[in-house]
Amino acid sequence: MSGDFQGSFTIYSTLVLTKPNCFRCQQGMANFCVKVGEFEAALLAGSAMVLLEPDSALGYYFCGAANLALDCRSEAKEDISKAMRIAENDGNDELLAACLRLSEKLTVSSR
Repeated sequence: MSGDFQGSFTIYSTLVLTKPNCFRCQQGMANFCVKVGEFEAALLAGSAMVLLEPDSALGYYFCGAANLALDCRSEAKEDISKAMRIAENDGNDELLAACLRLSEKLTVSSR
């Protein structure tokens, strides 16, 4: 991955520490951490998203992605299922497709 990892991580960390109740800040942190393989931090940010907006599929999606990468299979399955239900109910086809891709990875890796 190109770019300034440390600088980006510092920015996102500062945002979530100074604005812990900011859903979008937590979302940025979760997204960044998933992309760079910092799955424990992604799980923390995703969990904060769920606490802040429990009716949003995004928090569950990031928790599912992080748990899958951390090989916490039952947690990943639960998070991905919740994200899929919410995304489907909200008509969020893009997020639903991303959840389906995660679900396929979960299925493939269990064989």
